[in-house]
Amino acid sequence: MDVVIAGAGPAGLASALALSGAGHPVLVLDRDPAPPPGPPAAAGTAWDRPLSPQTRQAHTLTSAAVATMRAHAPALLRALLDAGASLLDLTRAAPGIEDPELVALACRRSTFDVVLHRYAAERVDLRYGTTVSGLLTYGGRVAGVRLESGAVVPADVVVDATGRRALGRRWLRELGYELPVDATEPTATSAFVRYYRRSGPPGPLNRGNAAGVLADHYAGVLHPGDNGTFSVAFGVLPGDEVARGLLAPEAIDALARATPWIREWMHDAEPLTGVRAMTCPPNAFHALARRGSPLAGLVPVGDAACVTDPILGRGVSLALAHGFRLPEAVHSTTAQVALAEELHGGWFRQACLESADRVARWEAAGAPVDRAPTPVRLAGAVAGRDVGVWHTLTRVLMGLTPPEALTEPRFGQRLRDLLSEGPPASTPGLPSRDELVALVAP
Repeated sequence: MDVVIAGAGPAGLASALALSGAGHPVLVLDRDPAPPPGPPAAAGTAWDRPLSPQTRQAHTLTSAAVATMRAHAPALLRALLDAGASLLDLTRAAPGIEDPELVALACRRSTFDVVLHRYAAERVDLRYGTTVSGLLTYGGRVAGVRLESGAVVPADVVVDATGRRALGRRWLRELGYELPVDATEPTATSAFVRYYRRSGPPGPLNRGNAAGVLADHYAGVLHPGDNGTFSVAFGVLPGDEVARGLLAPEAIDALARATPWIREWMHDAEPLTGVRAMTCPPNAFHALARRGSPLAGLVPVGDAACVTDPILGRGVSLALAHGFRLPEAVHSTTAQVALAEELHGGWFRQACLESADRVARWEAAGAPVDRAPTPVRLAGAVAGRDVGVWHTLTRVLMGLTPPEALTEPRFGQRLRDLLSEGPPASTPGLPSRDELVALVAP
């Protein structure tokens, strides 16, 4: 089957590599320009992609992404390491645990994308500066795509890898199809990111591949990057008085030095960028992925199928997994729906639960909230007391173990036993709501 893939993000390029490897002729079309020449880290910084702002946001690949590359593209993983990325042994945070799968990859998204694009360009037909504007149909199924230039490209299958825009929905509506409503849950988060480089050794990690806190009044998360870099991201409710202050670089620096687990990284940190702001998209499990496309041959993948809360950091990992497994399902809409549910369903439901819980606590501005803690919050509260709980929780956070593991009866009983020994300890040195406001005041 001839395949056209709209979009050259991680999902699109993973799909292209997998489908090409399975013997299908593949053409990838992307609206962005090609990455510039030069070392990947420098090229990623210089790559002008105004239509892809997420590539400048905080990023460290989870253990699930490392496992996917080890299984499907080991040469890609080696190329990333050659470009200055590094593997992080997450078991260092819990002496006594031996788990070779608990490894993350410290790499900025910009560096990752350059390496991935160059790797894919050697193996598939990849055309830049080309925008898909609609679908061609014949006999009740896809027959190709129409380009913004007016040209047409025939295809038996069109993969929608247009990211969170999920343009396949618009293309179908333009053809007269009525689509079911997508399943969504707000994330209600404004994020503010700044990049740094440090000359000393990496600091500690306490959230799997990251360091920081998801507190009842703000989030502060640090992600290690390639070549000695790291990002610090803070999240608050949109419209929070704190948000305006966080646009100032000195406010980001001050809050980073005051936030537990992040402050240890800041001693010799050199700022590399200003502050980058973004509004986090809602969680969304699109109907085309959950129920299948009414037009055979249109296949959503990655964020075009499902978006989960960016604070949880699973987007690229799920995109790679979906793309590399697409050959299993490309021939059948039923198989595509089953694959989307297998890969995204549990994570989407867990993300919705975590987002709703976080929003409720932030809206309370640090006051007590009358709601049961989520499984992740409950496990995190006692993980420091029990290495087995830490292990299960970290495998879930890193995408290796399904989130349902946190609600299994035996695991739940272990959490209750630990909580009966005494209430969870508060995070030492965490700024209060009033201190947060004072730290970032303009």
